[in-house]
This record gives sequence, structure tokens and C-alpha cells, in this order.
Amino acid sequence: MKSKNPDNVFSIDHIKRKARILLIKRAVFWLALFVLITAAGAYLVNREYKRVFRSYEVTFRSPMQDVGNATFRCFGKRFLSYNTDGIRCIGQDGKAVWTGAYQMEAPIVEVNGNYAAAADRGGRVIYIYDQTGELRSIKTAAPIIRLSVTSGGIVAAAQDEGTAVSVYFYDYRKDEGRECIYGIHTTMDGSGYPLAFSASSGGRLAAAATLSENAGRADTRVSFYDFSAAGKNYSDNKTISYHYAGDVVPVTAFLNDKKAFALSDSRLIIYEASNGSVMKSMNEVLLSGRIHAVFNSEKFIGIVFDDPNISDGYRMDIYNSAGEKIGVVEIDGAYREIVFSDDRAVVLGDRHCKVYKTDGRLKADIDFGEDNVRLLIPQPQEDRFIAVTDSDVISMQFR
Repeated sequence: MKSKNPDNVFSIDHIKRKARILLIKRAVFWLALFVLITAAGAYLVNREYKRVFRSYEVTFRSPMQDVGNATFRCFGKRFLSYNTDGIRCIGQDGKAVWTGAYQMEAPIVEVNGNYAAAADRGGRVIYIYDQTGELRSIKTAAPIIRLSVTSGGIVAAAQDEGTAVSVYFYDYRKDEGRECIYGIHTTMDGSGYPLAFSASSGGRLAAAATLSENAGRADTRVSFYDFSAAGKNYSDNKTISYHYAGDVVPVTAFLNDKKAFALSDSRLIIYEASNGSVMKSMNEVLLSGRIHAVFNSEKFIGIVFDDPNISDGYRMDIYNSAGEKIGVVEIDGAYREIVFSDDRAVVLGDRHCKVYKTDGRLKADIDFGEDNVRLLIPQPQEDRFIAVTDSDVISMQFR
């Protein structure tokens, strides 16, 4: 029998009303929680965005021996120490990984990633190294003037042949006597004097900037070469050449196997491989001011200018690989070295360093005190660095 007592009858409307209230309360709770989490996340991101490291903690220190008057260079995750008597690869623990002996009066040492090349200015022997030690030595036919090495281990050497200066490219993997894979021959009366030269990682593409005189005016040609099978379709393997009247171009470099740049006293030029191996001029950026130096990685180009508005300092304009200016950095006083690591620019002085994002934001302003830091190696973590001083290798964490 059904009860007719109204107190025992549940109202459907009443149940629906309670359900709606419960749903609204839950929605308000989750919305408030979402807003709180979003606000906290935005605060933390903004704090990290604006954070600047001002001090450091030494987490490891290892002494080095027989540093003397050595010069230091970054070498992959390790570093090189060299002078007139030889070269050493040193690990982050301060211990020598390998040692290479030579006798040079004016050593030229060039490093690119995990490869290094060394030669005596005016000498006729090139020593090629990787992380395991000396790969081989190569004898040249003429005295060496300048040297470069690609990230793939191809070595280029400008050599004084008396009436001409030629640039020869060497592959240490080739059999003895066949290491020279190609050459670019220049004369002042002909194509001009080679101011700069570079090659892509594997050595397929090469660039040379040659200086000549035209009616008392300095002219430069930047020429690109393809030394693969496809390049045989071009005279002397030269695929294209650009003429810059009145300009001196002392820098050419490959950013990767398809992109390169050249720097003159008035412009930055970006080239990119098009139609196979022909390097097309993709962007020209006009520059103003006296150029002091240039630094680059695979992604970024930093051009350092003398700046009268900065007392005893410089200005560095940072460009991406497309030639777009993305950041400006003011450099106070003298600097030893500038290194790009990922999206960071590390500016090292004698006892001080500043780290910037490539958009120009300051991320670290560190005084090293008594430690005369001669080399600073960025680590994958943004706050970790390996420092090389006059006597120690230091692992440090910025605070």
C-alpha cells in the first residue's frame, strides 16, 4: 500500500535544485583552484623570467699543474690548454685526457665542437685532434698563414705560395698523400687576396672572401664552391660569386650545412642553399658603427661594436640565423671571450662575467673575486658552469 503522507514524498524539483547547487559549488571550487594554480604558475614564470643570478657556490674544485703561460679554449665538454711546447686536453675534473707534443714559435689553434687543428704560423705541418687525441699530422707544400676547422673535422689552411695565396682543404680520413681534397687558388692580380674562408661541416660547400683593388678602391668578392659531384658542372667548382664594391669582408662562416653568413664593415649578409648547392643571398642587414669582433653559434650571430655611449665598453647586437636582430647587449669594460650556448650569451671578463638571453635580458652578473677565471664552459643547466682559473678547475652553481 502506498503511503499518502506528504512528508514521505520526495519532490523531484527539490532534488534537482539540490543537484544544481552542488554542481555550482563544485564548478566554483574547480574554477577557483584553476585560477589559483594559473596565478601561481604565472608568478613563478615571471619571477624566473626576471631572475638574475648574483653569486655562486663552488661545488667542486680540482687543482691543475703546469699551467704556465698556456692559452685555454673550449673543446666540446672539455677544454684545451696550449702553448709553444704542446697541447693538452683537460677534463672537467682537471686531469689531462691526452697530451700532444710539438715545438712552435707562433702556434695557431682553431677549435670547432669536438675537433681542433694546430699549426705554426709559417710552418708546414697541421696537427688534427679530436676528443681521443691526435688523429694525424699533415704536411703542406707551402708555409701556413691561417687555419680553420669545421665541426666535421675538415681543415682549411691558407698557404703563401709566393706569387699566390691558396686555400687548401684537408680530410684526415683520406689515405696518406690524398688528404688534400681540393684547393682555391688566388692572386692579387687575378681573383684577389683571401681575407676569409670557411666550409660546411662535411666539407662539401666552401666559401672564400677575396680582396682586390679597383681604381684605388677596395673590392671584395664572396664566392661559394661545391666540391661534391654536383659541383663538377661548374667552372672550378664555383657555383656563385657576389661582388661588394668598396667593402672589405673579413669574415665568412657556415652556420650549418645549408646556411652561411659574411660580415663586412658595413653589412651582414645571410646566404642559404637553394637549387641544390647554390648559396643565394637571402638577407642583407646594413650596419653602422665600428665593428670590434664577431661571435657565432649554429643559431646566433653576435656583432660587437665600439659604442661611444658606453664608457669604456661595447654594444653587441644579436641576430638569428635569418639575419633578424633579436637582442642588444651592453658590455661594460674589456672582455676575454663571448660564447653562445643554446639561447645564452656568456660574456667573460678577467674576474667577472655576465650571462644574457639572446633577447638581451640579463640572467647573471657574477663577480669571481680572487678567482681569475680564464675560461667559462656553460653546462646544460642554466645555473651550472665549469670555470678554469690560473690553478684550478671549478664546478660552480650560480645563485
